[in-house]
Amino acid sequence: MNEALLKVLLVEDDEDDYVIIRDLLSEMERLELEWVTDYDDALKAIQREEHDVCLLDYRLGERSGLELLREASKRGYKAPIIFLTGQGDREVDLEAMQAGAADYLIKGQIDAPLLERSIRYAFTRTLRILGESEKRFRSLVQNASDITTVLDADGTIRYESPSIERLLGYRSEDLVGQNAFDYVHPDDLERVRSIFGEATKRSGASRPAEVRFRHADGSWRYMEWIGNNLLEDPTVKGIVANSRDVTERKEAEEKLRKVREAERSRLARDLHDEALQDLTYALAEIQLVQAISRESELDRRLERAAGALIRAGQGLHGAIHDLRLREDQEQTLTELLQWIVKLNRQSSPEREIELSIEGSPPPLPKETQVELLRIVREALVNTRRHSGAPHVWVAVGTSEDKLWAEVSDDGRGFDPSEAAGGIGIVGMRERARVLGGNLEIRSELGVGTTVRFELALRKDRQVLEEIRILLVEDHASLRQAVAALFDREPGFTVVGQAGSLAEARTMLDGVDVAIVDLNLPDGYGGEIIKEMRDASPHAMVLVLSAYFDRVEIARAVESGAAGVLHKSAGIDEVVEAVRRLRAGETLLPLEEVVELLRFASSRREQEQEASQAIAQLTPREKEVLKALAEGLDGKEIARQLNISLPTERNHMASILAKLGMHSRLQALVFALRHGVVDVR
Repeated sequence: MNEALLKVLLVEDDEDDYVIIRDLLSEMERLELEWVTDYDDALKAIQREEHDVCLLDYRLGERSGLELLREASKRGYKAPIIFLTGQGDREVDLEAMQAGAADYLIKGQIDAPLLERSIRYAFTRTLRILGESEKRFRSLVQNASDITTVLDADGTIRYESPSIERLLGYRSEDLVGQNAFDYVHPDDLERVRSIFGEATKRSGASRPAEVRFRHADGSWRYMEWIGNNLLEDPTVKGIVANSRDVTERKEAEEKLRKVREAERSRLARDLHDEALQDLTYALAEIQLVQAISRESELDRRLERAAGALIRAGQGLHGAIHDLRLREDQEQTLTELLQWIVKLNRQSSPEREIELSIEGSPPPLPKETQVELLRIVREALVNTRRHSGAPHVWVAVGTSEDKLWAEVSDDGRGFDPSEAAGGIGIVGMRERARVLGGNLEIRSELGVGTTVRFELALRKDRQVLEEIRILLVEDHASLRQAVAALFDREPGFTVVGQAGSLAEARTMLDGVDVAIVDLNLPDGYGGEIIKEMRDASPHAMVLVLSAYFDRVEIARAVESGAAGVLHKSAGIDEVVEAVRRLRAGETLLPLEEVVELLRFASSRREQEQEASQAIAQLTPREKEVLKALAEGLDGKEIARQLNISLPTERNHMASILAKLGMHSRLQALVFALRHGVVDVR
């Protein structure tokens, strides 16, 4: 903006009026005038953002100046717009001011001093507002603990807050024009590009991410980053990112992890070197006494004691194994499985245990690897304690985008339904549920048992580390509370929040579970269920509803909802419901689902019959129903419709027959329920 030369845009379709205004402005010094005559040219001139003030005529041929004023405001046009009209009209005046006009002038009353004063005042006032706004912004970001960055869609930095110099050592002006990805750690680059790419495709906040960013001194700092897509906002046209330095927190977490690992290692050594050795010594003493004893009763008691010591030793071995799992978690899955099998061979030398690895299992997140190994170990413990099997087979592999692990034996077998509540089985199922996998136990008496665990892989053959959540709820406070809880829970990421159907439809890709409110401002939330399943066939929808009646539940289930919760449910219940769904559990019993589907089908048939009945009504009969809804009796209806009372009665008799009703009240309730009339 040139301070020495005031640039004015005049939007006026009448050449005579242009000449008058041009002559009035000629008395002003240092002024440059551009004249356009129609809406489209005016819009192009506005988009260039080259002018200090715009004079806008109310009439622009087929379009109005009000339309242009609203469009300019919508596009974030910063220059003040002075509205010009041929005659005074208070309603137009108010509309113009509400649409964002800086002033309103009547052409017949304009003289040179008035026009100059209006232009100078509007221009000066806009400069002051912009200056105050910039001052407030600078005061916010200058000493902020966070870094604020504005980026283009390709990652080019357009603005960097001054706080970056204090936190990362760069001057903000040195980074403007650089690409932010050039400063990201190579190991984080692909993940950060993916998250940033998601952010550019949908409006609103992105999911948070931790990224290592290069400091000016060459070191790497951990930054917690969240972006907000304002590319469509004409005043920003960029991704606004807020970052904070979490390096100290990460270092503290790492120190704490190492302390815990050291303590686990020490405890494992103490148990092995002291407690386990003492048990071994006690067992040897008992076995020695057994060997020299000649008393049968004492032998039986010693046998029981020896058995107890053996079981205690095996349990202690398992505890030491669990403690060492985290210590050894830098090893590959194959190496750790080999170690577990080796320990079990030592504990059960009479049993043949085979291990097979099919293919190349992908790298697993540490927590996933530990829990998977614990499932395998628990299955082996159950085999050792209960199966009496001479042979055990342990296998791990991948197939059809799944990671699987299997432990089978040729032992005595059992009835799975009778043992379903056993501690070992419950523990394995719980671990599988937490991982989002599926555990299957097959057993046959006299044949043996197979325990199989499966976990879905993404297309890139990485384990699904997190459940990706979409929240669709029009009450922002509830939506944000649920999002905050999920963000604190391990294994969850909220990838989108929507307050309407329209917003939700832009966020369906890459979602595992959507939590959907049925009553949204722009329609029925159930509409999103089928669209969601089409976009992500594996996705599930958990419905929240404030109106928990049978019709609502049936409609949601028929649409494809995997579960339904009342809004009064605690937020922790919502989290648990999502966990259960991802673990393959059902929130509604199968019998209830079938009954609800039957109910929905019956309701649909009733709606079809009602629609057919309504279609038979004549326009006059609908007028009679409308008058009935206004509280009129037969005589009043006849008078209002200018018909005789017998004719009104004939119409009502026809209505009752077509709708299958027996009274005026029944007909009115039917008409209200099916939208034939409205009492509002």
